[in-house]
Amino acid sequence: MTPRKPMFTSAVAFRPLLAGTALCTALLAGEAMAQTVALSAPGTAVRIEGRLLSYDNGTYVIETSIGQISVPTDGLVCEGATCPTPEQIARANVINGVPGERVALTATTGGLRMEGTLISYENGLYRIETPLGPLEVRAQGTTCEGPGCPLIPQDSAALAPAPQTQTQADGARVTVPRLDRAPDVRFAGPAPLLDRVVPALVVDLADARGARLDMADTVSVSAADAAAAGLPAGGMAFSLEERGAGTLVVARYTESPAEALSLADGAETDIALVPTRPGALPGQPLLGTEALVAVVSPQNTVAALSAEDLTEIFSGRARNWSAFGGPDADIRVIGLPPRSDVTAALAETLLAPRGLNARAPDTLVADTDALAAAVAADPTAIGFTVQSASDGARRLALSSSCGLTAEATPEAVLTGRYPFSREIRALPRAGAGEEAGLVLAHLQGAAQDVMTDAGMIGPELVRFSLEQEMGGLAARLPQIGDEDRRALVDTALRIMPAAERLGTVLRLTEAGDALDPASREQIGRIIDLAAEQGLAELFLVGHAEDTGDAFTSRDMGRALARQVRSLMLSADVEGKLDTTLLRTVGLGAVTPIACADAPGAAASNRRVEIWVRR
Repeated sequence: MTPRKPMFTSAVAFRPLLAGTALCTALLAGEAMAQTVALSAPGTAVRIEGRLLSYDNGTYVIETSIGQISVPTDGLVCEGATCPTPEQIARANVINGVPGERVALTATTGGLRMEGTLISYENGLYRIETPLGPLEVRAQGTTCEGPGCPLIPQDSAALAPAPQTQTQADGARVTVPRLDRAPDVRFAGPAPLLDRVVPALVVDLADARGARLDMADTVSVSAADAAAAGLPAGGMAFSLEERGAGTLVVARYTESPAEALSLADGAETDIALVPTRPGALPGQPLLGTEALVAVVSPQNTVAALSAEDLTEIFSGRARNWSAFGGPDADIRVIGLPPRSDVTAALAETLLAPRGLNARAPDTLVADTDALAAAVAADPTAIGFTVQSASDGARRLALSSSCGLTAEATPEAVLTGRYPFSREIRALPRAGAGEEAGLVLAHLQGAAQDVMTDAGMIGPELVRFSLEQEMGGLAARLPQIGDEDRRALVDTALRIMPAAERLGTVLRLTEAGDALDPASREQIGRIIDLAAEQGLAELFLVGHAEDTGDAFTSRDMGRALARQVRSLMLSADVEGKLDTTLLRTVGLGAVTPIACADAPGAAASNRRVEIWVRR
């Protein structure tokens, strides 16, 4: 099972311990506590009144008419001016334990390991229930693993990454891993990306090495609670143990890709994982591609929206679902923190090209998982997120004024039919250690599996069937009155049964004399693929905008294909294509991917696809 960062819906869901209870007492005790409160259990006749003396270790201590009593917090409602606030209870729970949760205690010198259920942790002493009965173990010289462990015992030599805070809707949230030594490999990047890629990577790495994989305990807490407890903030950590040696991998969250790159430049991380526009960082290791999607509740009746519709919604120009064929209900936008990389992608992808700004969200949530959950639960809600974190919500297809519809499938994303995506790149720091180099090399070699496991699209040039597109063209053929256009459709239908389309698309710069950066990188990969697989024939299929004359558009597409063929041959300095026949075909506007009246349609439709003879 892929280890994932633990997610908690409230502070009550976890109670990691710190040595002693001094901090809790300092936070919650005092003379103000010694005033009257009433404790009641909803749905029952239970009610206890008295003077609140303290709130500690998840327990109220009250002076009543029959003496001093201790009452556990669970299930009780406290009424009175001196009742602890929800924030105080959450803070206390951060430093209290989780009796009944599993723990494993290991001597730091090795040779001794005990597993059981945590009874308590106080004053540097664990009490655990084991098959041999209750045992007491001192924390000094001991490492604890499991959900019942103390967060960071004061008497341990625990290490943690440098403080890093991620801004969330309800304040700053930080994640603290428990580490017993300095990490061997340090990753940095936005949390939604690291949360999916790093666990998938370490699972694959452990399988390849035959290593035992453990995830260090992590707890998600507020920055205020972490600061009050003196806890350093970080991300998540994994240890791989093999043949007496181990590798400790730490992932540190950043608020933006730029911050991850800055950490790599400053030697504060070994590998920065960053999402970026296609072709923006050519030459850096490409791990894969991730689709960006608009999501709604499964109960929402709107099936698809155009890019223009989404712009209207997220800019605030449209605020009712009735404008898009939905019910007469206000549109509720669920958003991520302003500095989130996904928020930046929304602005860059949809709004900035049209000179617009994003409207303020109706609800701001902490992360992409929370966004999917909030949208799924509200039929009037909409959000913009990454496809890998959209489970539970329904991903909207993209519609258009001319009847083109695209869903965020791997083929549609890789061939430009679905326009909202970003590349995932790995940027190693100069001088990274040997182990970091080995892990990065494994990540590059296993990127297809790792990214697929992470819910994204791997970097390999995969082939896709043309059968569906061929069926659509065949159905349209009888309705095409223009003889020239019919002739081009016939050409496509003759080639398609014998070919498959590679998951890429090539484009020229505006000047038309060179490939754009993303395409230059793809050319080398196509040449390598042809050599490795011994491909006998490639079709370079040129497409163009609709000029109103089928053969004029065909000639434009053919010219594009010929230009790409010339550039490809020039790039093949090792003669890898010597045994591969490159055929150029012009289909013009037979299969557009953007409507003629859409912004940037001409540039979108001018492209060269690579079809492989089967």
